[in-house]
Amino acid sequence: MLRPFLLPALLCAAVPLSAQGKVNPSLVRAPADDPTAAAVRRSGISGAVAKARPAIVHVFVEVDGERGRFAIERCSSGVVVDSSGLVLTLHRLVQESVGATDKRLCVQLDDATHTQLPATVAKTDADTGLVLLRVTPPENGLAHVELGPDRPATGQPLAVLACPEGKDVLGFAGVASPALADVQLGGRRAAAKDVFLTDSKQDQRCDGGAVIDAEGRLLGLFDAERVLRDPSEPTLEDLKKPSFGVVRPAGAVRRAFAAEFAGPAAKNPGLRAAPAPSPTIAAVARVAPSVLGFFGGEGDWPVLPADDPGAVQRRAGLGSAVAVARDLAITNAHLCAGKGGRLRLPDGRTLPAAVVKRNEPANLVLLRAELPAGVELVPAPAAADDDVQLGETVYALGNPLGSAVVVTMGVVSARRGREGGRIQADPNLGNQNGGGACVDATGRLVGIADGGAIDPLELAFAMRGDRASAETNLSTFVGIARVRSLFATELAGALPATAGDRTARTSPLVRMV
Repeated sequence: MLRPFLLPALLCAAVPLSAQGKVNPSLVRAPADDPTAAAVRRSGISGAVAKARPAIVHVFVEVDGERGRFAIERCSSGVVVDSSGLVLTLHRLVQESVGATDKRLCVQLDDATHTQLPATVAKTDADTGLVLLRVTPPENGLAHVELGPDRPATGQPLAVLACPEGKDVLGFAGVASPALADVQLGGRRAAAKDVFLTDSKQDQRCDGGAVIDAEGRLLGLFDAERVLRDPSEPTLEDLKKPSFGVVRPAGAVRRAFAAEFAGPAAKNPGLRAAPAPSPTIAAVARVAPSVLGFFGGEGDWPVLPADDPGAVQRRAGLGSAVAVARDLAITNAHLCAGKGGRLRLPDGRTLPAAVVKRNEPANLVLLRAELPAGVELVPAPAAADDDVQLGETVYALGNPLGSAVVVTMGVVSARRGREGGRIQADPNLGNQNGGGACVDATGRLVGIADGGAIDPLELAFAMRGDRASAETNLSTFVGIARVRSLFATELAGALPATAGDRTARTSPLVRMV
C-alpha cells in the first residue's frame, strides 16, 4: 500500500510536462556558451583577473618548533614579477625569516597542487617596506605580470588580487584615487605622492596583494597595515577609527629594485621601463574643473592628518562644491551653517562665497562666489532630468582640499520618486565627496553627493547599533532634476541638459537589468 504522502508526488509525475505551461529550458539543460557573452567576460577587469591570477602567490614563513614544522599564520600574498623567479611582497610579512636558522621562507603557487617553492630575500627596500624574493622556477615555469605605468590615472578601474591563506585567490574591484595627505607606514612617513588609494574593499586579507589594471598589468602592491580588524560588536568609536589600505605604485617598485631588474636574468621588460602613462578617465577629466573645495568654518583651511589620507573623517565645514554657473556653486547645507564660506579653485585660489538659497530637506545650499576680474567658475556639464539607467556606472567626485579630486565608483540601483528626487547608488558617498559631483560614464552631472546632515556612520549606528558596518555604502544623492527644481529661479537657465552617448553608458549590467 502506498503511503499517503507519496500520492501528490506520483500524481504530479503523471501529468504531462506541457500541462505545466512554458518551462525555462535553461533550468533543465545548460545553454551553449554565447560567444558575445564569453567575449564580454574576457574583457575589462574580469579578463584582467584571469590573465594575472597565475602570478598571484601566497608567501609564508615556516618555523621548526618543538612539535614539528608549522607556518606562521597570517594573511600574506605576493606577486611574481619576473618568470626568472622574482616575487614582490611586503617585508613585514616575511621579516621573521631574516637571519633566522630555524625559519624558512616559502612561496606557494596558485596551481592545482599548491606547489611550494623555497625562497630567499633578494633585496629589501626600507623606504617603501617592499621586499623582492627569489625562487627557483618549477619545471613548467612561472607566470608573471607585466608592470604597468608608474602611477594610475584618477578613477582608473582596478582590482586587488590576493592569495591570503594559500587556498583561494580573492579579488575586489574599485578605482584609483590620490592620497590627499602623507601616511605613516612601518614607522616611516610615506608622502602622499608616493602612494595611492582605492575604493575597493579595505580588507586585511589583501595584505601584499597585487593591484592590477584592466589589462592585467601591475599598478602596485596593496598594504593593509592600516586596515583594522572588524570587532564582533563594534561601538560607534570603533566604527569611526581610521581604517584604510594604501597602494605602493609600480613606479616605487621600479625605483626600489632598479639594480635587480637590470640584471641579465630578468625577462620582463616592464621591470626596467614604464609603459605610457594611463589614459585619463574621460568622465573624471570632464567634470574635475567644476569640482571645488569648500570650507564653511572659521580660521585656516583644515589640514588632513596622516591617519586620514582619503578625507573620510568628518571635519566641521569641510567638503566639496560643484560649479553650476559662472559665479554659482552648490554644496551640502550641513557644511555651511552660517551665511557663507570659501571656495577653493583647482588653481589654489580661494574665493569668498555667500549663501543665495538653502534647502535643508535636500541638504543643499546655493552659493554665489565673489569673483575677481577675469575669473569665472567652470560650470559642470549636466545630464537631462531623469536621464539615468538602472545599473549604469556613476562616479562620485570630491575635492575637500581643493588640490586634487578623489573618486569612488558604483552603479545606480534605484530612483526614489520625483518628489524626493533622490537616486540610490553604491559608490562610497560620505565626507570625502559630500557636496561634490555624481556623474555618469560620459562625465555629465547627474546629481550632488550628499555627505549627510548627520555623519553616515553615526546615523547607521543610531539605526542598527552594533550591526552597523563601516562598509555600508548604499547611499542616495540628490538627482539633477531635483537640483534644477529647487533652484529654478536662481539658476535662471543655468545647468542646461548636455547630450550624452547612451551607448557608452549602456553596460552589460544595464542591459541585464
